[in-house]
Amino acid sequence: MRSRLRCAGPRLPTFFHADRIRIGGETLLTKTVTIIRRSVFGNMRVTIAHVDVTSYTASGEPLTAAELGLRSVEDVIPKTAEKSYIWWYDYAGAKLRAFVSSTGVEVAGAVDAGEVRLIAIGK
Repeated sequence: MRSRLRCAGPRLPTFFHADRIRIGGETLLTKTVTIIRRSVFGNMRVTIAHVDVTSYTASGEPLTAAELGLRSVEDVIPKTAEKSYIWWYDYAGAKLRAFVSSTGVEVAGAVDAGEVRLIAIGK
């Protein structure tokens, strides 16, 4: 007998969230979060997202549960898609942090950190 794995609920459209900052009257885009897919796994919700960080915020790019379509974040598994950075999610500060793989030093502020795809698990 074959069993089928089904996605809970209807297929949701892809949407994005963009953060903007103003400097000297000019609006700059710092990151864009695009939700690729959302699903339910047991009693947890899973989000696959694509984050494009065009201007990295020093000491971590803020990334909240709401931006990921969740009420709370239990685990985030980032995978770099563009540059050779090591990505890490700071749960206490709700930030996505990037480190240079060759030196281990955090990426400087206002740098185009590129794109990262991640899996977020939460409630």
